[in-house]
Amino acid sequence: MSTVARAGGEAGKERDGAARHETRTVNGLGRSKQPTPMSPSSFQVALEHARPASRPKLGKALDAGVALLKLLTVIFWTVTELVYVMPSGLCACHLINTLTPPHFPLCQDLDVVYEDEHIVVVGKPSGVLTIPGKDASNPSLNQAVFDRFGSESGRMDKMVVHRLGMDTSGLVVFARTDAALRGMNSLFRSRKVTRKYEALVCGHVANDSGSIDLPLMRDYEHPPYMRVSTDDHQRALVDLDPSAVGKKMLEAPKPSVTTYAVANREDLDGNDVTRLTLTSVSGRTHQLNVHCAAIGHPIVGDVVYGAGGDAAPNGGLEEGELPGDKASAELQSAVAAGCAGKPMCVHAKSISFRHPITKEELSFESNASF
Repeated sequence: MSTVARAGGEAGKERDGAARHETRTVNGLGRSKQPTPMSPSSFQVALEHARPASRPKLGKALDAGVALLKLLTVIFWTVTELVYVMPSGLCACHLINTLTPPHFPLCQDLDVVYEDEHIVVVGKPSGVLTIPGKDASNPSLNQAVFDRFGSESGRMDKMVVHRLGMDTSGLVVFARTDAALRGMNSLFRSRKVTRKYEALVCGHVANDSGSIDLPLMRDYEHPPYMRVSTDDHQRALVDLDPSAVGKKMLEAPKPSVTTYAVANREDLDGNDVTRLTLTSVSGRTHQLNVHCAAIGHPIVGDVVYGAGGDAAPNGGLEEGELPGDKASAELQSAVAAGCAGKPMCVHAKSISFRHPITKEELSFESNASF
């Protein structure tokens, strides 16, 4: 469940994208905000209204059944153009959502929290990429939002403002216009966007609130992950060959600050856990994961930075450098065993910023599933 609040205390109406159907024009092409999938018979009717020269190609594809899905990935823009010239004004997104794999289910099931002609705010499920990865068969939120809303530039990469890790759920903002993209990028660079996360961490955190101020660096011993930067590891970089490890690996450490507040101290299958509200002040890659691990309380379900993970243990710190309230190795292992195969317990629960175009103060919230 997601909610939106505007400045002045006025409660915004919940936007889940399921209650309305509206079509707008983007770059001259109609796109549906709430697409209704076309049946094969409806598609055949639309086919009869298409240009005669295009019917054989689409008719053959239609007869091919399952093979049509693969064919449309090749003739994607041909289909889009075809629908644009249909006298009936059918929306391109209708065809795309019905027939294009593998991201089209996301397009229909988007949790739309807020949308206007400039920006879209959606809720990302855990296990979904924010932007497309190397494997094109994996669905991404970026693709689904582009399919449903389109963008002024006609490019889905020009919608990306920020991202969440694949295993992190929660609120993500996308830009629909070039002006909104520039404005949102400026807000993030100047740290005028406030993002709060909800997370379950191993053990009971002793202090009710605090700040974690630990610089981060790329971990040359456990690439491509991050770790807390220490003097010893910085000195070790001197002996590394840039051509062998890459220039990014030798970048200077980045100042990184996370604040936390205890929401509740809980029990998870007989093991102590703490529900934290985290604020990423600096917004570095994997910052929350590394910082929580570095105070001895890794995020529940974190298979990379948690117990037995692929990254350096304790965020790269030695056991003796951790605070006294750290979760024991036994407790961390027990929590990890109990959560095996389940999503990581971190959720981008709120985001607040000034609208890049209208300058209205906006604040959005979303409930965690854990």
